[in-house]
Amino acid sequence: MAFLPKGPDRRKRWVFRPLFFLIIWGLLALLLLINGIYETKRLRDNLYRLLYDEGSALIAGLERSARRLLPRQLPWRLFPKLPPF
Repeated sequence: MAFLPKGPDRRKRWVFRPLFFLIIWGLLALLLLINGIYETKRLRDNLYRLLYDEGSALIAGLERSARRLLPRQLPWRLFPKLPPF
């Protein structure tokens, strides 16, 4: 009668071999890299849109202020000796 060998069975495969671990890690790194590229593009587009909107609002406010201020200042520019109200 033959005795069974003691120790781990050589025919069983490891669940996590280093090669499979590196392949899985590489795929995960590739997915994160692609996601980062898309997120960077989205962030850049949103930043440009935000800056455009803020700049437009600032210019519109300055134009409104200039329209209110110029009619008040115009008589003093045309007639410097005119007394103020």
